[in-house]
Amino acid sequence: MRGLEDVVGLLADHAKHALAGETSTHLTHLYQVVASKLGKDPSLKKLEEEVGDSGEVSTRTQARVRLALEDAAEADPRFAEMLLSAIGDDTPNPPEPDRTRA
Repeated sequence: MRGLEDVVGLLADHAKHALAGETSTHLTHLYQVVASKLGKDPSLKKLEEEVGDSGEVSTRTQARVRLALEDAAEADPRFAEMLLSAIGDDTPNPPEPDRTRA
């Protein structure tokens, strides 16, 4: 699934903005879509912790979040569509739902 690296970057941006007390409707909506599906996924929590600790997200955590998003989008076409809608045109290669699964 393409574009999930971009989604991970946007999630990190959301965490940075949240720490600074800033809000972005677009980033907040994207985060809410992801959090509603991933819930308490440890990778998402780790991303938030790393942003809080250093302002950066490790390559390993980025990969874990990307894989969690990929698994969720492949298993749930509705989530994939919601994710596409949430990122809109702000991402150069938005993820595409896997339509080969039943």
